[in-house]
Amino acid sequence: MLVAFLLTTYYRGHDSFVAGHQDGFHHNVCIMQSDGTYAKMDCTRVLPDMHDNRVYVPGSAESIPQCGMTLSQWQALGHDANTTLGPIPPSDQVLGWAREALGLP
Repeated sequence: MLVAFLLTTYYRGHDSFVAGHQDGFHHNVCIMQSDGTYAKMDCTRVLPDMHDNRVYVPGSAESIPQCGMTLSQWQALGHDANTTLGPIPPSDQVLGWAREALGLP
């Protein structure tokens, strides 16, 4: 899934997952217009299954905190494996991704 030019958090989880039955959010491309978390969830409960996302932000590579930690710290605890951060790509690249996702030439 390509989610482009978000003004705020993209993933908003529920506060009451049951282990083994939580939401999944993976293999997405998220392009954020401002720094900030790309996922909002209750960090004290069962967490959603999040991994392998590509997140692009206008700021630094550590500008999407998760549960009060940098993404690197969060990943070191075993969360959001293989999710990457990078600078916002050029518009023509984003449009190419959109065409590819929609099966357009």
